[in-house]
Amino acid sequence: VPDKLVMAGTVTETLEPADDPSDNEIEVSISRMAARVALTGIEIDIDRAAYPDAALKITSVCMNNVNIKYNVKGDAAELKNFSEDAGWGVDFSPAIEDDVIFTDNTPYFYVGANVVATANDNPAYWTANGTEMVLHGTFKESASSAEQTVSYVVKVNRRAPGTSFDNGSDASLIGTGIHGNTKYSVSVKITGPASGEQYPAHCQVTVKVNNWKYVGQSTEI
Repeated sequence: VPDKLVMAGTVTETLEPADDPSDNEIEVSISRMAARVALTGIEIDIDRAAYPDAALKITSVCMNNVNIKYNVKGDAAELKNFSEDAGWGVDFSPAIEDDVIFTDNTPYFYVGANVVATANDNPAYWTANGTEMVLHGTFKESASSAEQTVSYVVKVNRRAPGTSFDNGSDASLIGTGIHGNTKYSVSVKITGPASGEQYPAHCQVTVKVNNWKYVGQSTEI
C-alpha cells in the first residue's frame, strides 16, 4: 500500500457466472483517508522599526486538534494534540534563526479529516477545534531582556488575514479545513512577537490509488 496509509474505496458492479476470472474485471479506485500537512518554509522578517534588537528562534513544530480516527470527520471527541513532548512533534536542532526552505527532511504530519462547515466559515468551530500547525520558539526583545517562550499558530486551510493560497488543482477545497487524500503545504512568515442472489462468479479486482489533491498555504504572522 503506497505510504502505508489507511485507504478506502467502493464500486458497484454486477458479476456474471464465469470460469475465467478475467470475464469479470473490476477496477476499484481508493483514496487515502489521511491528509498530509507539511511545513515547507519559514521566513523570519521581524519589524525592525518596532523591534530593532529582537532575536527569534524557532525550536519545534507540532500539530493540534488532529483527528486520529480517519473514518470520523471532525469529531471533536477524537481530536488530539501531536505535541513534541509526546514524541509527535519535530524539534529543530539547531534552532531556526534565519529564513529556511525545506527541500530535504521536510517536517510533515499525517492527520485525519477535519472538515469545517463553510457557512460563515463556522468561526466557533475553528476557534475550538480547527486543526492547527504550531511553531514554538523563543523571543528576546533585546540583548538585555528576558527570553520569552512563544508560539505561532496557523489554522490549516482557513481563510484569514495574512493568508494566501496556491489553488493547485482543487480550489474548491480552500478554506474548508482538512480533507482526506489532500496535501497541505504550509509556509509561514513571522514578522513579530506570536444487500440478492449469489452467483459463483469469478472476479479480478484492480486497485488504483487516487492522486493526492493539493492545497498550498502561505501565512504571515
